[in-house]
Amino acid sequence: METIKETGKIIAVNENFVTVAVQSPTEDCHSCAMATLCTGGEDGQRQIEILRQQIDFAPRPGQKVELCFDRVLEYSILLYLIPMAFFLVALWLAYAVWNVSSELYLFLCSMGGLAVGFFALRIVNNLINKKGMNLQIKLVGEN
Repeated sequence: METIKETGKIIAVNENFVTVAVQSPTEDCHSCAMATLCTGGEDGQRQIEILRQQIDFAPRPGQKVELCFDRVLEYSILLYLIPMAFFLVALWLAYAVWNVSSELYLFLCSMGGLAVGFFALRIVNNLINKKGMNLQIKLVGEN
């Protein structure tokens, strides 16, 4: 199972959520093609809000934590598989069932299927977010 591990610092705690500022990428990250997507915001710092129930220690501002995201591979497969499946089903429906022979109409039907696939992906994403992402947070140290 693939995991992504990042370190961060707790910057705010309230009764429902803990806000963690994820540290900027290390020197090794700059060789990755996705490095530009890892940092966000004006100061290059990402913030993640975590439900307090997911944390098994008493969180306080200033604590250093390690975030472990599990099931990265499964979510990546879903990200590509759902829209592609809708694309192919729409293409098959247009060609085999509706007997569309024009390339323009086949293209438009397949793009419509892709759009429906992205809409379905959004629904799946909302279901996953309601259920909660499989995130583990460990206390590394105090500041």
